[in-house]
Amino acid sequence: THDFLTGIWNRRAILDLLEREWPRARREGQAMGIIMVDLDHFKRINDLHGHPAGGAVLSEAANRMRTLIRPYDGLGRYGGEEFLIVLVGCGTAETARVAERLQSSLETRPFTIPGGKISVTGSFGLFVDDPHTSETTQFAETHETDDVHMLLKIADDALYQAKHQGRNQVIVGKMPSAQAA
Repeated sequence: THDFLTGIWNRRAILDLLEREWPRARREGQAMGIIMVDLDHFKRINDLHGHPAGGAVLSEAANRMRTLIRPYDGLGRYGGEEFLIVLVGCGTAETARVAERLQSSLETRPFTIPGGKISVTGSFGLFVDDPHTSETTQFAETHETDDVHMLLKIADDALYQAKHQGRNQVIVGKMPSAQAA
């Protein structure tokens, strides 16, 4: 259930958490935010400084993120240098504030690697399902409550938008207009 390098949830465990918590949040009328994080130019870190440096950066990034979320929020390693965070009870403003704190934590302090320190930034893609807003209420009514793949796709699309717009930023994903109609 845990990633061997970072000690946080592994991909399967964080996805299991999301698959359990989203339908429960919907049933209880709670908002839920998800944040996808990708460490910017991570391949360059491995190429220039080696895989031990990359491992040190992943571990430190996970530790920084863990300290900035609530103990009951979910944090998992989604892919190589990608993380997924599940925030039950957080609407758009709260989820964006968490992402901005995480972004600041990455960019403001250098990361310690074997042989020195380096700067690291991250790009953030968010999606918030809030039953109190018309856009996401329509989303829930037109999708199975266990279809987390659409939530992940929206957050992932927002993440890639952040990367394409220069990286080191937070983008809130929106439902595609065809689904919102």
